[in-house]
Amino acid sequence: MSAVNLLIPKLMYTTFQSKKFHSVWILLVVLGLVLPFSGCSPQSGAEYSSGFRTGGTEGARLSVFLNVKESSGPQVWLRITDIEIRKDNLWTSIASKPLEVEVGRMDWGQAMLAGGPLTPGRYDSLRITFDKAAIHRQGKLVFLSLQRPVLEIPISPAIDLKKHDSQSIFVTWDVAASIAGTAFIDPVMSAAPQSIPLVADLAYAACPDIDTLYVVRTDKGRVCGSMGITGRPTYLALDRSRNRLYVLATDESAIKVIELSTSRLVDVIRVPLTTEPGFMTLSPDGIWAYILDERGHYLIRMDLRSGSLAGRVRLGSRPEYVIYLPDHQRLAVSTAFSQTVFLLNPEDLTIKETVSVGSSPQGLLVWKDFLYITESASNTISIYDLGRRKMKGSLNVGFCPRRLFMSRGHIYVTNFEGGSVSVLLPGQISVLKEIRVGGTPMEMASSVNRRWLYVGNQGSQEVTVIDLTPGRLAGRIALGSAPLGLAVIE
Repeated sequence: MSAVNLLIPKLMYTTFQSKKFHSVWILLVVLGLVLPFSGCSPQSGAEYSSGFRTGGTEGARLSVFLNVKESSGPQVWLRITDIEIRKDNLWTSIASKPLEVEVGRMDWGQAMLAGGPLTPGRYDSLRITFDKAAIHRQGKLVFLSLQRPVLEIPISPAIDLKKHDSQSIFVTWDVAASIAGTAFIDPVMSAAPQSIPLVADLAYAACPDIDTLYVVRTDKGRVCGSMGITGRPTYLALDRSRNRLYVLATDESAIKVIELSTSRLVDVIRVPLTTEPGFMTLSPDGIWAYILDERGHYLIRMDLRSGSLAGRVRLGSRPEYVIYLPDHQRLAVSTAFSQTVFLLNPEDLTIKETVSVGSSPQGLLVWKDFLYITESASNTISIYDLGRRKMKGSLNVGFCPRRLFMSRGHIYVTNFEGGSVSVLLPGQISVLKEIRVGGTPMEMASSVNRRWLYVGNQGSQEVTVIDLTPGRLAGRIALGSAPLGLAVIE
């Protein structure tokens, strides 16, 4: 029983005793109207993520990652009190607080050291201040004497930050070479700017609060670079055949077009007549973009070839999610506040069917003739039979389910407030497994070849990685800001 349900009888008893029934009854009615839409209600990226933007119209952003040269080397622990970067012989601190790094606890041998806004310019050196160091020996932590508490590292080549840039620097730590004898440590580190590889085995994660798109190497599980995308990048859509990554920039009501092979911005498509475009998906042929204007309550169809508006229809209150159903030639749109899923013709956007569902429908997924619908306020998944046009059933999952994703014959559900991912078998009305990931998991993408499921974790500001073969947590990729849209190129 919820805390609200426990509170109501007590309030009513107090009300009758004090003869103030009328005013408190009004309060209870208001609570009854508001509470079903709280907690698990739809939220924009700004409402459920944290961080900071690039620093005004002239700002840029820099992220600093530490890569261990050999993860199997000595298990060393370091406490870092400051990280500074130099431009024009002036040092600027970019460390928000002291941090600890330990080789044995760095997933895939990488840790995020710092990230923040900087003024544009040429930066040529890092300076790291160490406080303490230790090594694990025979099950004990043995402290080491630091030969150089302050280490200055040239950035080779120097990095040029321009207006609206968001770039990354990678510090490589040779742990084995850092150990001097048995009681001393002299950290051996080098620093270099990012180098994003050719288009293969890459994952992209959009971080709206810092106008940044991070790039992850799926073969190594490490961030390899970042790009600055102004206007709060929220959702991503890939078209590998056209060498394009489409990025929805919500604050600018625009689609930013990135050339995959060069990681360059090559076009900006304005989305007209929108208040807050909050979600985007593409047609299977990559020609049409379907965008939801949450606050304006519209579904919009854009022609990506011409960059023009091709259609627009007003739906129920706050459309939340849209998917294309290619086998049924329909679009499915969930509207969280009106408790409805609309099925539309994808060409002229006429409504063909209206499906009434439970409270706060959000994520959607189609499997054969069945449409799976997350109902976040009731912690359930509803299954609608598209052929028979009726509900097949529902099942309970974790707290506040938000998104659905299918990979390798299983359906995965992110439980936003429950810090877990539920695993379902298609066609069965039961939960096969629950995977604890912590934080507030949201969007998902997968690497089929490597059998990874990537989960954008809002609360822990990372991409949580699940190994799909055993169905368990494999590691975490720290970003320093809440990720939203995800995309993977095999």
